[in-house]
Amino acid sequence: MNSSSLARWAPLTGVAAALLWIVGIVTDPGIPDLFVASGGEWLTFVTENESGIYVSRLFYLVGNFLLIIFVGTLRTRLSAAEGSSAHWTAIAFGSGIATAAMLTLAQTPVAAAAAASDGLEAQAAQALGIVEYAFFIAAGITAAALLVSTGVIATRTAALPSWLGWVGIVLAVLMLVGGTVGFIALLPGFPLWLIATSIVLTVRDRSPDGAIQ
Repeated sequence: MNSSSLARWAPLTGVAAALLWIVGIVTDPGIPDLFVASGGEWLTFVTENESGIYVSRLFYLVGNFLLIIFVGTLRTRLSAAEGSSAHWTAIAFGSGIATAAMLTLAQTPVAAAAAASDGLEAQAAQALGIVEYAFFIAAGITAAALLVSTGVIATRTAALPSWLGWVGIVLAVLMLVGGTVGFIALLPGFPLWLIATSIVLTVRDRSPDGAIQ
């Protein structure tokens, strides 16, 4: 496969990333309630669900790796549409990489607790669960920046359909609201946006034109 073929199919890494996250969710044993479960319940959870935690986190982490590749592809397409300034493209790229990093950090503390469960204190297991949740909130903030910056370019150029840009902006606002609404916007909202964006970039057979006015 030559470089042009690779460039054409590279956006599908976004679809692959989202699908791996979905598999990770399906195989994830879940976590105890952050605000109700005791440290002892957390320790019991990571001890009894070690295999399920490892398997689900593996799918998540490979998905995060593919997200980084997708963000690089997205940067190329957005930059071509935005023109020389590439202001919003820079924000999209930086926040996309940050999102992959935050998601990675959000998916490792509980795995670390499972790995060290034999000698782990109950309160430490609970603390690692809370740390995981905190990084997940951070991922919502960085993902919102990715969606807003990409949405601005989509609504002002031909890089992506305008409707997809507006969907991303709405999801970003909901993510910043936080709580249950923000969680739904991040999951499943962000993976669905990622799949749609990947497919749109793949099926377009010409480089986007136009520039931000």
